Amino acid sequence: MCAAEASNCSVGRLGRAVLARRSVGPLGRARSLDPDSVMAVTEGDATDAVSGAAASRPRVIAVLGMHRSGTSWLAGSLEARGLPLGEVNEASPFNAKGNRENPRMQALHAQVFADSGGSWVRPPSRAVWTDATRAELRAVVADMDERFERWGFKDPRSVFVLDGWRAELGDALGRIGVFRHPDAVIASLVDRGKLSVDRREAQRMWLDYNTALVAEHRREPFPILAFDTAGPALSAALDTASAQLGLGVASGGEFFERELVHNAPRLGRVPRRLRAVWDYLCEHAVGS
Repeated sequence: MCAAEASNCSVGRLGRAVLARRSVGPLGRARSLDPDSVMAVTEGDATDAVSGAAASRPRVIAVLGMHRSGTSWLAGSLEARGLPLGEVNEASPFNAKGNRENPRMQALHAQVFADSGGSWVRPPSRAVWTDATRAELRAVVADMDERFERWGFKDPRSVFVLDGWRAELGDALGRIGVFRHPDAVIASLVDRGKLSVDRREAQRMWLDYNTALVAEHRREPFPILAFDTAGPALSAALDTASAQLGLGVASGGEFFERELVHNAPRLGRVPRRLRAVWDYLCEHAVGS
């Protein structure tokens, strides 16, 4: 179950209309779509598609989700279940266990964003892959493939640049996502004062990133986890998603430690302009 029961976690006529007005293409930016096509992925469709993805055991798994939304937890948890991530950040000022991101992939995505006229605060309207960044992506993939039979990567910017990864990997690319209540994400971003992100901009960022996540899920469903879910239920959802990806149980204990979760404010009603995206994610979360 998603947090904040006041949102009802369902997509009604209002939700359909909002998603129709603010629907996104593969690169995560706004465009118009017919309301029925926006919500064409039913729960049954999603289950069937995810089951099919599990059967194919993708070679490379992208962890998708916005900053401060549980992506580090998810990446670390998958790593504990046998998914190599390569050399990743294992400690940082804002995350005691590190953000689990590979510096080389971070630099690659940052360059794609820069070439596209965007930044992590304001993602580009279209991801531009140059000859240089495509060559670097091929080199990254070749390096990881040489070392690991299966591997994964995590960077919140990934959801905006998956076209390049998809062009390189094709069906070998799998995905898993995570989302978090807007109040918690906004509080966490604003708390990091040196970033100069105010509440209004943080809310806009939540919508940009999670709208892109919804668009990617509509393109071809994959497991999505709700980070606000209570402990045992979150662990069960993670086990289900891990099994769908062909991963085992955690070795050496779980990665997750609740006391390391920062900025857990009282969660209120999801703002009207965010509700359609929130409801879609709740409806399609594992265990919902």
